[in-house]
Amino acid sequence: YAPRGNYQLTVLAAKLTGEGDLIEKLEPYCDIIQSNTDGVLVKLRASNEAERDSEFAKVFDICQEWEHRTKMNLEYDHFKKVIQRDVNNYIIVDSEGGYKSKGGVVKKLNDLDYDLPIVNRAVVNYLVKGVPVEQTVTECHDLRDFQKIVKISSKYAFGTHNGKRLHEKTFRVFASKHPEDGKICKVKTEGATEEKFANTPDKCFIDNGNVCGKRIPSYLDKSWYVDLAKKRIKEFLYGKNFKATVEYTLVRSDGSYDVMFSDGSSRVMSREELKLITE
Repeated sequence: YAPRGNYQLTVLAAKLTGEGDLIEKLEPYCDIIQSNTDGVLVKLRASNEAERDSEFAKVFDICQEWEHRTKMNLEYDHFKKVIQRDVNNYIIVDSEGGYKSKGGVVKKLNDLDYDLPIVNRAVVNYLVKGVPVEQTVTECHDLRDFQKIVKISSKYAFGTHNGKRLHEKTFRVFASKHPEDGKICKVKTEGATEEKFANTPDKCFIDNGNVCGKRIPSYLDKSWYVDLAKKRIKEFLYGKNFKATVEYTLVRSDGSYDVMFSDGSSRVMSREELKLITE
């Protein structure tokens, strides 16, 4: 509870977009990528270093004038790459290769929130470094990194797996190659329909023991994680409702591709991006 902090953010937002008109003054000189209550992300339009320095100087002068007029101070960060789905889902990469991220599929995980970490890592490695999803997943051998955590809420009575009733409420679930393994489900009442947990494999095994430092078994199905990571990358880059198919491609002189889609849209893509979208 911080009413003063909330008020300060509200005032800043008003000054950025309203009475302070910072965004309006910046727009002729750069592209506004996103804005929110505490900042503005812009892209310079320059095609060479001299133009970039000139544009940055103009942007900096506008910001200084705004600071003087509003009696507020701005801080500056420089980034070389922005991958964004919307204002709540993005990755920004700095000149040293470090990054900041926001959003469920790209956020940095911690010990209290360690769900499908290998998928998050594969998505970020692909988007930031261009590392193929298969490489990230294949090179990982730590079982904990493949865990999917599911919990039975108070709306459900118990869980089931492989035809057996489960007596615990929380489970570490892993994709399985064993043909006899099945899905993990939850049941509201005795005799009711089994409901599969969302984002879990159709074939899985459960390991609720200590998995820290434990190596993956031979029957872990890594292909399930590869497919999920690729699905999330496509949704992050092109949206969940992107259904267009590739009509034709043209190879550019730099090795990238001009790609025309069936809906009439077009994009410039790398070889790896083209491979991803056509799989």
